[in-house]
Amino acid sequence: MIAGLWFDAPLLEIANPEHPENPAKAPWYFLGLQELVSYSALTGGVLVPGLILLGLILIPYIDRDRSGTGQWFSPAGAARVSLFSFLGGVLVSPLLTWIQIRYGVRVLFPDAPQFWTDLINPASIFVFLIVVISLFVMRTTRSTRMAAHVVFSAFLGGSLVYTIIGVFLRGPNWLMTWPM
Repeated sequence: MIAGLWFDAPLLEIANPEHPENPAKAPWYFLGLQELVSYSALTGGVLVPGLILLGLILIPYIDRDRSGTGQWFSPAGAARVSLFSFLGGVLVSPLLTWIQIRYGVRVLFPDAPQFWTDLINPASIFVFLIVVISLFVMRTTRSTRMAAHVVFSAFLGGSLVYTIIGVFLRGPNWLMTWPM
């Protein structure tokens, strides 16, 4: 909101269907999702957002513990777990993107069925890693709230990185470019 007060929205000329913009980008707040959809429409556009919404809906039913309600980063140690999860999301998401660009299914196996592209991409691997780590944390700490901290913080870090990649590092034909 503060950035919106300081900077004007970059409005372009009226859209010309004979000469579309390349790349056609969504507003910045949707570019993280557009980045995930660029890997796989099914995974990035349906499964990952669907799992996030399902997780948000299930929070009140999964975390029934009343202790620490209304306190930031409860139980004890949740701040440290949240920080490590956030940093893990920030570090793993660009690594997965680099692996996808360098060694992705379409790079190594150009004729592979769409199923493999949907299954093995940064979005699905990122979600899988978060689920595995949160289940491990839940099992070792015996706290569903601690696992929720892991899920939220890692998704927040990954969403931030994927949005930055979509805003600054995607150029014509949705190829990676350095900002100018």
